[in-house]
Amino acid sequence: MAIYEVSMKVSERTKVVECDKYTSEENLMRVMVYINTNVFCRPFDDQGQKRVLLETEAFITILTWINEGKLELLSSQTLDAEILNIDDPAKREYAVDMLEVYTTKYVTLDQHILTLSGRIHRKCGVDPIDAQHLASACLGGAAYLITCDDELWRTKASVIKRHILKEGFKLKVMNPIEFVEAFKGG
Repeated sequence: MAIYEVSMKVSERTKVVECDKYTSEENLMRVMVYINTNVFCRPFDDQGQKRVLLETEAFITILTWINEGKLELLSSQTLDAEILNIDDPAKREYAVDMLEVYTTKYVTLDQHILTLSGRIHRKCGVDPIDAQHLASACLGGAAYLITCDDELWRTKASVIKRHILKEGFKLKVMNPIEFVEAFKGG
């Protein structure tokens, strides 16, 4: 399945956002999350490892909250592309299916995302694809980017947070376990 086909399937039933027209008022109704590819793959990882099991359970809780309308899921063309590059067909199909079912808002890759992701990549030293995920989440109006990538939510978290704030966004990067604990408590 081509990236275009996945994007079209998702965008047929979701609100496609033009990034330059995003307003923060859209984000006030429900908390919007952007879930990184590695989280969608967690159910296929070694569940014998405690951290992996807890992240998988947290991911399932997040999907439940999306289904109940407590959260909204923002997806992107960058996420589609990364998911379509997953080698394992079962893992890839699962991730595509999850996006089709749960996505409520979608951002296409445009010049705004590319420009912002370039600045994030240069200033924060993150991988270019991770920078595109961060930019997509920011410009799409997500309050949280949920990831299992230690570099994003631990190692470079403070640098990312500072730069994102300088850019005028309030995106928080969190691990699924940390997010569930925070969301339950708040």
